[in-house]
Amino acid sequence: MGGMEVTPAQPHAEGPRGEEPRLRAAVALLAAGNVLLLALMVAGLFGALTGRGATGAAAGAAEQRGSSAVDTLALDLPLLAGGRVTAAELRGRVTVLNVWASWCGPCRVEAPALRRIAANADPARVVFVGVARNDDDAPARAFIAAYAIPYANALDDGSVTKRYRVAVLPTTLIFDRRGELFARIAGTVTEDRLLRLIDDALAAP
Repeated sequence: MGGMEVTPAQPHAEGPRGEEPRLRAAVALLAAGNVLLLALMVAGLFGALTGRGATGAAAGAAEQRGSSAVDTLALDLPLLAGGRVTAAELRGRVTVLNVWASWCGPCRVEAPALRRIAANADPARVVFVGVARNDDDAPARAFIAAYAIPYANALDDGSVTKRYRVAVLPTTLIFDRRGELFARIAGTVTEDRLLRLIDDALAAP
């Protein structure tokens, strides 16, 4: 890339001696594949044993727009601070629904960005709601306090995870003003990317 020069490899002798580098490379590739497979199996086993599921360390591991019609904003949960949050009260604004957990490392990474964006957002146009998945009241409250999260949060009763097929934490769902799913980010979301997606959702008809 960028004009990078590539020096042709020197020719090597034919026969068994010339095949050795290829054989070593093949063996190394096979070993690396086995290590990766083992890591994936261990991660899956941990998720199955804990019931917590996977975490998405990579920033914005996946994004989805224009989802099916069934993916509309449907929410009715008790808030950790008291009261309830329902979809009806959120309609007419872009809704950022962040699914997280206090034990999720990538959730801690993105928490400051979510806090800054939510604190500076116009509440008449954009609303944030957090939903803690597979978590308990005390650690969830401690997480909210530690990161000074300014928006309402609830404990998922399973309805959010099931309806929106949340398999990775964190997952951020963005709904447009009509309550239709506009974007999905599975994994840590960056501040710039989330701001862009919010602006795009606000501009949607």
